[in-house]
Amino acid sequence: MTVHETDVQLAVGASREAAATVVEDGERVYMNGVRRVAVIGAGVGGLLAARFVKQELGAQLETLRVFEQRDDIAGTWIYSEDTGPRPAFPSAATLPPYGQWPPTQSPVYANLLTNLPIALMALHDRPFAATLPDYPSYTEVLAYWRQYAEDYQLNQHIRLRTRVELVTPAAENTDGHTMSWTVTLRNLDTSAADSSTSEQTADVWQEQFDAVIVCNGHYQEQFVPAIPGLQVLATQFPQRSVLVIGNGPSAFDIVRDLRPHVSRLIRCIRNVPLTDEFKGLSGTVLVPEITRIFTGEAISQIPSDALLHAKEDADFGPQARIEIAKPQSEQIWLGLSDQRVVPAPDVLLLATGYRYTFGFLPWLRDDLSDGHQPAVLAADGASCHNLCYQLYYTNMPSLSFIGLPKMVSPFPLMERQAWHVASVLAGRCCLPPQHERERTAHSEEEAGRDRLRGWHSLDGPAEWEYSDRLVTKVRTDPRRQRLEAERTDQERIGESWPDLVPEWWKNMRQNARALRREAIGI
Repeated sequence: MTVHETDVQLAVGASREAAATVVEDGERVYMNGVRRVAVIGAGVGGLLAARFVKQELGAQLETLRVFEQRDDIAGTWIYSEDTGPRPAFPSAATLPPYGQWPPTQSPVYANLLTNLPIALMALHDRPFAATLPDYPSYTEVLAYWRQYAEDYQLNQHIRLRTRVELVTPAAENTDGHTMSWTVTLRNLDTSAADSSTSEQTADVWQEQFDAVIVCNGHYQEQFVPAIPGLQVLATQFPQRSVLVIGNGPSAFDIVRDLRPHVSRLIRCIRNVPLTDEFKGLSGTVLVPEITRIFTGEAISQIPSDALLHAKEDADFGPQARIEIAKPQSEQIWLGLSDQRVVPAPDVLLLATGYRYTFGFLPWLRDDLSDGHQPAVLAADGASCHNLCYQLYYTNMPSLSFIGLPKMVSPFPLMERQAWHVASVLAGRCCLPPQHERERTAHSEEEAGRDRLRGWHSLDGPAEWEYSDRLVTKVRTDPRRQRLEAERTDQERIGESWPDLVPEWWKNMRQNARALRREAIGI
């Protein structure tokens, strides 16, 4: 795909009449004079951000730059046979150090189907083609987003093969009122240096922006759980029996696809009660969390009665008797959280997800921060904090993050996030003052701490309640209402905004797993 950059040269050198600022109006804070916006990532979140920044800022916008390190748009939905380097077994306790960038391999697998029906995935004004199945492959989703970029003329703002290496506040940004960001960029296009028409041939350069929107996704840094003994199994085995660790959409797909090809299939699921009903729906042998893997001399630490019980286990008895008959040096046992010990399968397949990572913001990481600003990213990449509405950095809200919530239908939710962020940057929607942003961020994190997958998880009603809050904040903002009343219908041509989540969508979302099971069998 070719990305056009017809306006980039002018944008990079464009001058501004005045600095962008934050203006306090009582208990409301508005941004004023935002003209230059950087978007990090040209995946779904980045495309949505770019579309709404163009719409909401309108003629006020001088420069919109979307930086993407890969050679195509749509992020997660780009398929590649390149699996990249093998991750560490287990994942390190902290994220890689600054300057060590995660690989850009695709998280998509060749036979991936969407885990939600397309009726739940469509944007408010762009339904998927009626000819598509309810659960299409990644190719149809990729086509949807490529067409989206074309229709909203976003490609001209996208610079591919460009890595954002560092984002730092400019000196004038530290007073909390003026807004300016320095973005350090690296050209990854090795052919550009030989091209006389290349817009940027320097390896590394910097650009200034009033606001930065982070949309780099969270499917880059793979997570491998710290199960003692796991590294012993990090080799290839004949695929006779397989245990899949995980309970997300990918784990379901893998189980479905493997079932005809293996003699024995087991699933490991943590934090979910393994009731008889759940076991019946799964159609596979289920085990709880693996707490340890016993090999070699460690096998002598297994209580003898645990091995006796393993021989009589309803699901693993025959396999346990075979394992016990082997020389101890060849035995491998799994210790489970329910105190059972069961024989290991031939293959452990990890569908254990990813960690958050913002390699270009080392000063906002718990273990790398100098303490002058509150951190955003936990050192282990498991979660983020100090984000108001899971969007805005509390100290400097011109730095925002789209797409952090999990267990959601991402496209509609990110669409509402992007509209909110763009409205804030345009000065058409307020934020609370800093002390209230800090209080809100803390209370949101505390309220979600007990959720199954942490405070970023918006499973169930929390998903649409969150989306509706964002929409309501924009639509009821007094400044926006005043500005909209002054506009003509002619000025609104081509504009469109998300609405509150409709009841039919909520009902379908609550039944999504059952619908998928009925449609494709799991």
